[in-house]
Amino acid sequence: MRLTSAFGPPYRGFAVKPLQVFRGPLAPRLDPPQMILKKWVKIKLSFLRVGFWVRNIKFFGFKLIMRFTGLGSVLVVSVMGFFVYLGVFMRVPLVPLYARNMGASLVQVGFITSAFMAVASLLAIPSGLMSDRFGRKFMVVMGAFISSISSFLLAFSTNPNFLIFIYAFAGLGVAAFSPTVIAFVGDVSKTESLGLAYGLYTTIMATAMASGPSVGGLSAELFGYQNTFIWSGLVILVGVFVGFLAFPSKFDGRRRTETYWKDISSDFRKVAGNNLIFACWVAAFCLSFGWGVAPAFLPLYGRKIGLGVVLVGLLFTVQSASSAASRFPFGVLLDKVHGGKFFVVLGLGVLGLSTAMLTFFTDLTVLMGLMGLIGFAMGMAFVSLSSLIAEATDYVTRGLAMGVYSACFYGGMSVSPALLGSFITLYGYQFGFGIAALLCFVGILVFSSLTFRFKA
Repeated sequence: MRLTSAFGPPYRGFAVKPLQVFRGPLAPRLDPPQMILKKWVKIKLSFLRVGFWVRNIKFFGFKLIMRFTGLGSVLVVSVMGFFVYLGVFMRVPLVPLYARNMGASLVQVGFITSAFMAVASLLAIPSGLMSDRFGRKFMVVMGAFISSISSFLLAFSTNPNFLIFIYAFAGLGVAAFSPTVIAFVGDVSKTESLGLAYGLYTTIMATAMASGPSVGGLSAELFGYQNTFIWSGLVILVGVFVGFLAFPSKFDGRRRTETYWKDISSDFRKVAGNNLIFACWVAAFCLSFGWGVAPAFLPLYGRKIGLGVVLVGLLFTVQSASSAASRFPFGVLLDKVHGGKFFVVLGLGVLGLSTAMLTFFTDLTVLMGLMGLIGFAMGMAFVSLSSLIAEATDYVTRGLAMGVYSACFYGGMSVSPALLGSFITLYGYQFGFGIAALLCFVGILVFSSLTFRFKA
């Protein structure tokens, strides 16, 4: 038997592990690099594989739910998404004010906001397509990392024109992250639990979106804009860390073949030729178009009828809370009754009616009730749309389908204020909000004609 120093070979002479034979100060030790590697592998396998770890939690039957619905991986990506969207929405209300403090004109502020939405909309489809070919993990981690870097760049920007390019770069991060995550939830969820999976993910996502502006505004008051952007980048980096270590990587994209890029056109024809998927795209655009008028012009209408900034913020808080609270229950209900198509139609109808009625009332209580209905409708419709698209696609085309879905959502949000602003200027708030509501009902007609079979 021969023992060596702590920096030599760890042990030679027996086929058993040395620590099983020797105890105390004479026990041979591993050299520092080996110790670090051993501890890293142990931590990686036993703790950071959160998707597996969560399935084994015993808490009032929670283990059974995780095991039979595959929600462990969904919970991993939901935790990651919470930090990413929290950091992203921390900066949303601050960027226009930050630009104005730099001396930006209203036109420049409009270009900054439009650059983000335009890039997020245009690049969502290529990003979803790339996730089908290069794997979900690569796109998700890359998108979150780009979002983090863009927050740090905002903190060190001194020119309003640079903000346009930085915020466009931030749109690239969201475009890479959002459709890929939505597709991944469909990848790991069973068909009978798609509603539950998307209800869980979108509830956590909506909670982050609702709390992000408040956290960002409070941080800006206490620490200033630049420090808040740095905090935003660090929060997103937490999501990057979770995704890099715990995001399941077994879904690694389509194998490269000689027809690697030639398959794109056939995939798109296959997806777009599905009436249900196409109808969901149209419904998503109409839904976001109908909602897009409120964030842009409801604050101005509130000021016109005498509501202060705090009360207008309260209206949007009610909408966000209602949207977040409705998603998980509707996801569970969706799996029970399999009524995704009906819930899409109901969501569009409630959103259209509530949007049209907003500018006919001035009472705060009524306006809060209508905003609560809008949040309720959006939560119900988006969970249903995501579940329907995921059920109608497979892993090879799901990223592409979700990319178009995200593009329709961002496109509706960007087109609505730009188009309806001129109508409101010429004909008033009631006419502009009525046009937004009308498109929701057009969405109902198109969606119903493509998905429901009516007997003659």
